[in-house]
Amino acid sequence: MTKNYRIRDFYAPILRTLQDGADGRSASDVVQLIIALLNIETERSPELWGNFRLKIKNKIRIARVHLTQAEFLHANITKKGLHLTHKGQLWNGKEDNADEKLMKSIRVEVRREQLAHKSSYAINNQGQIVKQFKQNLQNLQKKTTQRSIYNRKQQTPTFAKTTLFYGAAHTGKTFAAIQLAVSILGVDSGDTQKNKQIFREKQGQNIEIITGFGQINQAEINGFNHIFKDFAKKATLHFQANNKENNKEKTEKNQQDNQQNKPENFVFIVDGLTELDVNIFGELGTLLDETKRIGAIDELSLRLSTGELVALPPNLYVIITATSNYNVYGGLLPYLEQIEMLPKYNIERLLYSDFLQILNQQIAEQFGHEAMIGHTLFIENPQFEFMRLLNTKIIPLFAEKEDREIFREQLSLALFEAESTKDKYELLEDEFGFLQVVRSAR
Repeated sequence: MTKNYRIRDFYAPILRTLQDGADGRSASDVVQLIIALLNIETERSPELWGNFRLKIKNKIRIARVHLTQAEFLHANITKKGLHLTHKGQLWNGKEDNADEKLMKSIRVEVRREQLAHKSSYAINNQGQIVKQFKQNLQNLQKKTTQRSIYNRKQQTPTFAKTTLFYGAAHTGKTFAAIQLAVSILGVDSGDTQKNKQIFREKQGQNIEIITGFGQINQAEINGFNHIFKDFAKKATLHFQANNKENNKEKTEKNQQDNQQNKPENFVFIVDGLTELDVNIFGELGTLLDETKRIGAIDELSLRLSTGELVALPPNLYVIITATSNYNVYGGLLPYLEQIEMLPKYNIERLLYSDFLQILNQQIAEQFGHEAMIGHTLFIENPQFEFMRLLNTKIIPLFAEKEDREIFREQLSLALFEAESTKDKYELLEDEFGFLQVVRSAR
């Protein structure tokens, strides 16, 4: 499985690269040297490398900032390139646990500077720090909303043949898939609850949904191949019958301006696709591209191993949800309209929204967008318990020792700064390093 690189993974490679003779080289040169040093490029197929490389470059850039804050790199220099400080030159990357010690020292220095900045800011401007957190994430959320299916639905007369909703868990990807499906079928009631009912009624008819969560064996993949193929045949038969009826009607009436009826649409949903089960489309995966559909300019049919000739009709739509678009392998990405789902903070019945915003901004900076906490976990319901949610669902997500140490600081800061949790909750750590949120004694 491809490694999920984090910002801290690049601290030591940057120092080693500069110590090995690259001191003074440009930032882009250092990036190339690190990619070659870690052999990262071989971990991605060529069609996925370009997008992944941008993420790697961004994480290396942030790692450089952290190294500068910890005084391993010069902050202000008159000549171009990256330069080691005396502290950076003295760092010994060959000693035992050198990388781990480096990560811890940098984390301490970076957090000390952040906390000092935030503390003075909070003292001089009471409540402003929370406001700034809100503004930063609202800007990010605004960008996402502009790309959302609800706004784009008004901008484009047609829907993409294949759509991918990706992002952190509990950000509403399945909900978005359901809303898009009923819109594609032309039965959108405008009411989310009614749309869910319509979706259930259409399952087995115009909608087929399979779940890809968990590890799927080859026998199950073969079964999904048949499900998709049979559903595609169903859509094709309806498309062909509709065309035949329209042509017959046009011939009988001899009306050049006859407006043909559009065929019913069919929607195939894969909820929770992973790199392990991307083969559920089988040999038909190459036909997902709308330019290869029946009637398209590059129409393509495939003869399967069974001998039958199969093509995908234009009235067949595919919707995929996944935790990350980089998990979608098999060359599918070029055929997908990709929509990143980010946590929202201004929706109805959302509890502790200010706390969630502050916590997610820190998580995104350190661990990436995919690690953020989804807003649907904080929707008000009769079973909602804030402390139970943190202790049994959120804290366990950062169970790895090093991740837990970073998350402890992030969670403590969020509990302290958010108006909804300040002086109400606090974070405790036992002798074994286990974390628990409790009600404040103050």
